[in-house]
Amino acid sequence: MDCTQFVDFIKRKWRVITIVLAILFVAVIALTIFGLPAEITHSSGAVTYYTNNSTNIV
Repeated sequence: MDCTQFVDFIKRKWRVITIVLAILFVAVIALTIFGLPAEITHSSGAVTYYTNNSTNIV
């Protein structure tokens, strides 16, 4: 497959390629969000850190 055939293929299938890339992008974001620990997803990291270490304040 030379360069012109590849470019023609992209021109014919650009809508399908765009939809597939968008679905992959959303899937990666969703898996990243659901993969986070519950304490980070339910509250900000700073609040969790402060709450967990509030007894060690000198």
